[in-house]
Amino acid sequence: MASSTQIQVKEAVYITPSSPTPSHILPLSSLDSQLFIRFTIEYLLIYNNPARTKSAADRNAFTSRIKAALSAALVPYYPLAGRVRAQQSSAAAANLEVVCKAQGAAFVEAVSDSISISEFHKAPRHSTQWRNLLSIHVADLLRGSPPLVVQLTWLADGAAAVGVGISHCLCDGIGSADFLNFFASLTTGQCRGFTDLKVKPVWDRRHLMNPVKSRRVMNRSVIAHPEFNRVQDLCGFVSRFARETLTPTSVIFDQKSLNGLKRLASSTCPQKEMKFTSFEVLSAHVWTCWAMSLGLPSTQTLRLLFSVNVRNRIKPNLPEGFYGNGFVLGCAQISVGELTDKGIGWASWLVRKAKERIGDEYVKSVVEMVSESNACPDPVGVLIVSQWSRLGLEKVDFGMGKPVHVGPVLSDSLNRSVFSHPEFNRVQYLCGFVSRFAGQSLTPTSVIFDQKSLNGLKKLTSSTCPQKEMKFTSFEVLSTHVWRCWAMSLGFPSTQTLRLLFSVNVRNRIKPNFPEEFYGNGVGELTDKGIGCASWLARKANEIIGDEYVKSVVEMVSESSVCPDSVGVLMVSQWSILGLEKVDFGMGKPVHVGPVLSNRYCLFLPVYEHKDAVK
Repeated sequence: MASSTQIQVKEAVYITPSSPTPSHILPLSSLDSQLFIRFTIEYLLIYNNPARTKSAADRNAFTSRIKAALSAALVPYYPLAGRVRAQQSSAAAANLEVVCKAQGAAFVEAVSDSISISEFHKAPRHSTQWRNLLSIHVADLLRGSPPLVVQLTWLADGAAAVGVGISHCLCDGIGSADFLNFFASLTTGQCRGFTDLKVKPVWDRRHLMNPVKSRRVMNRSVIAHPEFNRVQDLCGFVSRFARETLTPTSVIFDQKSLNGLKRLASSTCPQKEMKFTSFEVLSAHVWTCWAMSLGLPSTQTLRLLFSVNVRNRIKPNLPEGFYGNGFVLGCAQISVGELTDKGIGWASWLVRKAKERIGDEYVKSVVEMVSESNACPDPVGVLIVSQWSRLGLEKVDFGMGKPVHVGPVLSDSLNRSVFSHPEFNRVQYLCGFVSRFAGQSLTPTSVIFDQKSLNGLKKLTSSTCPQKEMKFTSFEVLSTHVWRCWAMSLGFPSTQTLRLLFSVNVRNRIKPNFPEEFYGNGVGELTDKGIGCASWLARKANEIIGDEYVKSVVEMVSESSVCPDSVGVLMVSQWSILGLEKVDFGMGKPVHVGPVLSNRYCLFLPVYEHKDAVK
């Protein structure tokens, strides 16, 4: 991958509101606080700049105007000049708030001698080399970085690039586009300030806070949310995208192409002659092509996720001018085989049905789930599409005409996965799990598995695994054997969700690796499907952990003090490979290694007499 475009930064300053603004703390909604939108929406707008502001005086004058306009725009949109943090005064530590003290947005002016507007007329119209057209990123949003960054870059031929980064926690696409159009109109003088706005920006998040308990109970029992469910990974889906380097590209679909897709979709739809929108047929077409190109197993479950504007789908409607996150995810789900066999009509129909499901009760149930359990979309088999073509970004005019290019600021991490963390999710009590263990006295015991026993477990596991003849480690087969025996002995309801937690050494799984001397802290289906399936689950849980996964765990525990839920949990820890059996204080090696007993864990220990055995 080529290196990013070199630019020279002339100025980097904070721009504060031009008039006094309220000094207070505003709570963000449950939708604003979702884990999967804790990133920056990054826009890149390229302007031909027909006046060709080439002289230093002309450029300085324009820069002064755009800075003054940004300062004025931050008066009605003053939360964009604040700082986002985890809530300090709420039990819901996962929710966020914005501290509004007019701290300011970041503004950067830069020059590039190596890029000109002609590059944006070529196909593909995206390149990771343009990364530096937005030099300051909001990656450390919850550590004091500004939620808004604007960068004006003068290109080699006198054209201009405007890069904008806005925290998704504060605005969705519609809200950010409204802000940009207002900001641009202030720059040109078409709008003189807040009083000229026909539609005033609205912060009010009350209707997107967690609903009352009586409503929550009803929602939980009747509304399904496939976007939050975990599906089986049959092909190492997540680890594959962590390994492979993807190159951004773009394809133009003109009206003739779109009309052709619509006719094909209508003729092959389950409901004959149904009329589809451009978004429905294009997302279905891209989804199908994507699935075919990846060569996924025909039984792999796939999901298409897309944002659905709920401003007019909830009761009461969100007020006009609302610029927060007013969307939830629509989810179309199907297997690879069905998607590729049934064609674009069926896929378009699935997209339509996913949109139609979303109404007032659906939105409230999403708010409930993300409020109570930090529900986050599972990444397995997921393609996310986002419709920027209707936001109005093509109208954003700072006085240089309408943009000739509108798109994202792309980077090598564009395809970073959104990780789900089932260890932190809450599951339903079906059997008084926690109170049962609090009330019972358990007697610690130990069993030795020699090499013959371990080999027997490995053979049984390989023969019953979903992927035939897969080879497993001693830890994988022993931990899942103990897990199944534990579940069967306790007589849980068959529908009780169970989780096996185990530590995974990440010293060599993150980038850069830890230094060598680092010493810090880096039931029904289970019993029916057998040890092969259980060992395969342990293997998949191990494989998903890489650099991005570890960073997402660090982020979660830093921001919301999350802790693994205790319901249905068995913890195992592999002491047998730590080397404790070699600890010699001059009295020889220990004849016993173990814990000062506790009934909270299952430990795998070394056996003094048999080096290949596990206790």
